[in-house]
Amino acid sequence: MTETIPAGNRETPDGYSLPEAATALIAHARAYGWLAKAYWTPGDATSSPFVSVEVGRRLTEAEREQHRGPHWLYRLTWHSRGCPPGRLRRFGSGLAATPDSPAPHPAPSVQRIREIITAHPAPGRQQ
Repeated sequence: MTETIPAGNRETPDGYSLPEAATALIAHARAYGWLAKAYWTPGDATSSPFVSVEVGRRLTEAEREQHRGPHWLYRLTWHSRGCPPGRLRRFGSGLAATPDSPAPHPAPSVQRIREIITAHPAPGRQQ
């Protein structure tokens, strides 16, 4: 994970919007000082649009001493394949890398990610 996660690399395709769960996750992450982005792959004649959402934060030096990995990073994807126009659904479990399990592994639910964010706010962002 880089020091900053850019806002996203593609425009939202016409007729689509970020799923409510993704929007709420991004807002929650940012409220707790985590970095967040959504980036679209708009699709073409042979593929359907999808959006990936990443939330994460680096550990502080003090936190780093207690863990094997350098950050929390969660990547989740919603896709439109097989959905009515303008609709998206979650694709797979997503990927996670955490301080205690730094190798990529299946991500937990969106609700569990929100709980983790709440339990580990960025320094100075205690809620």
